[in-house]
Amino acid sequence: GLARGGRNPPNSTALPLALLGRRIAGAGPRLKQQLAELVGVIREEIRRLDALVGDFLFFSRTSRIQLQDVDLDALVDEVTRLLRPEARSAGVTLRRQRAGAAIPTLRADPEKLKQVVINLVRNAIEAMPDGGAVVLESGLQDGQAVIAVRDNGPGLPERVDIFQLFVTTKPKGTGLGLAIAQQIVLAHGGEITASSEPGKGATFEVALPLNPDRAAEQAGGGQET
Repeated sequence: GLARGGRNPPNSTALPLALLGRRIAGAGPRLKQQLAELVGVIREEIRRLDALVGDFLFFSRTSRIQLQDVDLDALVDEVTRLLRPEARSAGVTLRRQRAGAAIPTLRADPEKLKQVVINLVRNAIEAMPDGGAVVLESGLQDGQAVIAVRDNGPGLPERVDIFQLFVTTKPKGTGLGLAIAQQIVLAHGGEITASSEPGKGATFEVALPLNPDRAAEQAGGGQET
């Protein structure tokens, strides 16, 4: 299958690289440095390809959602607790806020939605290498469950559809993260939007219907069997 065939090529290069590393050890100082740099480049490229394959495999599975009763506010609380240490170590303050009434229990795929929120918060943290603040909000607004991630970083690039595949503004990103997030939200019959002011940060907002069974069917997501 794709998982087996896709994962093997990057991993199968690990042994030859290790052997090459041992051979380099016996080379002269100048050649050793040049070869070591080359091996470093190859390793980094393999890491990137491996991440890309992993993203593709996840992307191919995102439309199949498994619906169950979910407390979305509690899910966002959990992501806040999970990522707060990561944010702190990056010099970023992660704040949790309610925006609107408490969200009633709704039908959704908690693992996939958790992945969306984690992805958005991590993107916000990584957009601020010099530190900053991220606010994670959730609440009932206009009859929909809304989750918002706001940062005070540099903002989003203009005239670029950041939800398209392979659009990335991060040096080590594969550019699939936001496309995957959008795919998951659409499969729930929801919508994800981004807004930004240059130099004043970005906001990503996920709006989900309260009865996604019907909305997901209309969006072509359906329930996994």
